Amino acid sequence: MSPLCKDQFSPLLNVLVWFVSFVGMSNVGLAQIQLDRFFPPAVQIGQVSVVKVEGKFPNWPATIVCENAGLKIAAGEDSGVLEITVPDETPPGIAWIRVHDEQSASDLLPLFIEREPVQAESEPNNRLAESNQADLPALIAGRLEKSGDLDSYSVELKAGQTLLASLRANQILASPMDSILQLVDPRGNVVAQSDDVRGLDPQFVYQAKSDATFHVRVFAFPETPTGTIGFAGNPSYTYLLRLTTEPFLDHVLPLLIAEDFTQKSLTTGWGLPSKPSTIQWSGKNPVISSLGEASGWHWHDRAPANAVSYLESEEQDVVIASGLPVVFSGRLSQAGETDRLRFSVKSGQRYRASVYARRFGFELDSVLRLIDPTSGKELGRNDDLARNEYDAVLEYKAASDGEVELQISDLVDNHGARAVYSVLVQPITPKIELTVAAGRFPLTADKPAEIAVSVKRTGGDTSNVRLVPRGLPNGVSGLEVVSKAKGDSAKSVKLTLSCEAGIAVQGEFQIVGQRLDQDDKPVGEPILATYQLAKLFARSGIWLSVTEK
Repeated sequence: MSPLCKDQFSPLLNVLVWFVSFVGMSNVGLAQIQLDRFFPPAVQIGQVSVVKVEGKFPNWPATIVCENAGLKIAAGEDSGVLEITVPDETPPGIAWIRVHDEQSASDLLPLFIEREPVQAESEPNNRLAESNQADLPALIAGRLEKSGDLDSYSVELKAGQTLLASLRANQILASPMDSILQLVDPRGNVVAQSDDVRGLDPQFVYQAKSDATFHVRVFAFPETPTGTIGFAGNPSYTYLLRLTTEPFLDHVLPLLIAEDFTQKSLTTGWGLPSKPSTIQWSGKNPVISSLGEASGWHWHDRAPANAVSYLESEEQDVVIASGLPVVFSGRLSQAGETDRLRFSVKSGQRYRASVYARRFGFELDSVLRLIDPTSGKELGRNDDLARNEYDAVLEYKAASDGEVELQISDLVDNHGARAVYSVLVQPITPKIELTVAAGRFPLTADKPAEIAVSVKRTGGDTSNVRLVPRGLPNGVSGLEVVSKAKGDSAKSVKLTLSCEAGIAVQGEFQIVGQRLDQDDKPVGEPILATYQLAKLFARSGIWLSVTEK
């Protein structure tokens, strides 16, 4: 067969070019927003900051949704650039931000709000001789861009000064790295090193013995080991490094906070005044604590609304609770220390004590023991909830009315400033938990959204529960679904949402559960389905992207 001549080929070429162009335009129209991270990952209070939004944005400017209503965010002329204004009165903490257009939406990602100015690292800075100068106090936004990358920063210290170096990357920012911090003296000796302090994020405190120029080094390994030997790097390996010799707030007890925030609290850090100012509470998910005279901030979970809070006391060996539920918080300051809480129990009632420590990134490998204070007999013991879950959970059924003593210690005798905990003790009552795997779902007229909802019954709950969507936009509907206590729907159900043709809207809704009695009438309080935000925080607002295609 003879080869195609030029005249034969031209029509085929035109058709091919048209087809490729059509497919390309179609892909552009259906391209999805992808928000990977912010850089720098922090902005300063009282300033206007320019932040790069890294990811894919087929239609710019996009719409920006921020859960911190005080921040003013404007999309820049260049794709992926934001101008963020943070008012003077804004408390430090986290702003959760989402980007969307008419076709798609991103997940919520965190942006830190800080009091100090944020500076970006400058490459090259792998070698000590290339260290970036850090004028204290400093907040440095950095990135371990590629394999073998190592970042260095030089700091001037006077004899007796205490340097605090704290890095945020994996925890909250979700950078997939297990980072290391080192402090190197002028001779090249490593005088301080930190690995896992705040979860996988490092932090150290060092007091200088003489006037000198020191170097802080940052490097990392993958969060999930790969078997590769050497320093790891990736564009996703972003971090915020705090270097300061001034007052720093590490954490506030209790870790579980009641609604009114009025309970007695204990602040811990370095260089804090003997009588710190009133703690500033802010945020809803999570709750954030901070001090006006210190850098740093700390996040908290919420306690049950009726919980009473107690702190372990150096003045008394045993703290006696007036009732349950109770949040008991403390620190194992010395080797061999055991903290004790006593509370009353009723015959036949089951109770649960749950430790909150490792899930916050603290170092405690907790052990719970329940004893009869009269006889000293051990009634129960636990040191791990499950494999690789180091927060202890102990359950106990009382054989008689009386008083029991809960003892909190560490399995390997960890102790010190960050060996802290809160323990929630409460009667076990019937309970239903509803969870979904993701925080956003797409929906089109020709493709309904099927949302799988996991149903977990504990404490002997045998109720059927009806699930309905709440807060759906006009033109979107969802049929209720019932999870029965027994059968195929006991552990999981699917909630289906559909929409009319021509609907295009973005927004949040909730999935609400309601227990049913024997006559299928609603009883009890509503139950909100939640998902895990940044693998740490339970959130009920679910995002729905309704598009025409």
